[in-house]
Amino acid sequence: MLTGHPTPFNSLPRRIKEKLEGPKSGNLYLHHLSHETTEELWHGFAESIETLLSAKKLGVVFFQFPPGSTSARQILSIWFTAKKNSPSTT
Repeated sequence: MLTGHPTPFNSLPRRIKEKLEGPKSGNLYLHHLSHETTEELWHGFAESIETLLSAKKLGVVFFQFPPGSTSARQILSIWFTAKKNSPSTT
């Protein structure tokens, strides 16, 4: 979801699903979420990465963009957002 892929509603963390209004099935995109919910998703991502970093079990994080992501501006925007929301390795 964070890279622009459609995400099945049932794949979202429970705390996110409980906050969402509207259909409780089908695919969602990041633009369907509020800014606060998006921040919460990024925070959860960062926490999971931090856990792996602390355990020295993480070598690389790979972001796969959906087909049709031809806009360099869109890809760079997602990349910079990911970098801003990811734990520092320095």
